[in-house]
Amino acid sequence: MVNPAKVKVMTKPELVNIGPLECAASCMATWLNMHGQDYRLFVANYWNVHYEQHTLITSRTPNYYNMDSLYGMAIRADIGRIPDLITEIREGNGVMFICNASGLFYFPRNILTFESVNAKHCVLVYDYNEQTGKFAVIDPIAEFCGEVAAAELEAASVMNNEMLYFSVGSHFDDRSRPLGDKLAMAAERNWISFDKPYIPGGKQALEILERDIETCSGWSEVERKSWVDRNNISIMVFHKLRPMIWESFVSFGQMKETSVITGGEIMEDIKQLWRSLNLCLIRLGRKSDDPHKRETCLEKVAQIKASEMKFLKFLYNELID
Repeated sequence: MVNPAKVKVMTKPELVNIGPLECAASCMATWLNMHGQDYRLFVANYWNVHYEQHTLITSRTPNYYNMDSLYGMAIRADIGRIPDLITEIREGNGVMFICNASGLFYFPRNILTFESVNAKHCVLVYDYNEQTGKFAVIDPIAEFCGEVAAAELEAASVMNNEMLYFSVGSHFDDRSRPLGDKLAMAAERNWISFDKPYIPGGKQALEILERDIETCSGWSEVERKSWVDRNNISIMVFHKLRPMIWESFVSFGQMKETSVITGGEIMEDIKQLWRSLNLCLIRLGRKSDDPHKRETCLEKVAQIKASEMKFLKFLYNELID
């Protein structure tokens, strides 16, 4: 083994699976966990909404994880080949490798739904066995911890003859910022990224969803069914991840008890609205030419925009001095 960072071999109970479609974020949270870092800060910074390929997603590209401010940790996008991955590991870094999930022998075929719309997968590579030529790989989404041959990893690449990856450092600077400042920064960042028109995603993403709701009656039945099926899965991620972010903030004990109660009530409304939108989309998919079903969906999206903005402003006001 060549990993000088001496990180422990992970077991399944120690994996951090943030949810379906959150492969990169789950890899990052697992890497933090491997190094004894509190990944709740990372989760607290993760309030996102995007709409791509007619699909709602909560993901944020690793370039915008803000790891330097949160953990004093380096992250860098790169392109290379197998020797470059080995070099990264020898230097004590982890590798978040961008790949096609279908190219991995262990990945469950029944959860490949999103590859049809060009969704890429991410796994964490953290060690290399020179004797066997295999990498130690963690895939939190598939709950896989094991070895993958170098040739197979390379074949799963999203690029021809090269590999796209993020190098993640194993050095953490705890002096980067006080906890209170980090939480305030997270609240501000979450609010701005949702509200401001010059930042992709946020309210703008939900407005694109509204346009699809208005026009989906003109799609083929196959296109409409695929759209509903994908968004049913992605909305479940929102339903899981929104309270996880809130609970991360609360768990640090930086908020007043009355604020925790108020925020919890708003969060319950948000969870219920995402659940209701899911049901509305299913009904719309069955009868897309029904104006009442279409208006009900649009109403739910509008309520989500208003409730999420209310929550993010509340959280910002509570944590900013």
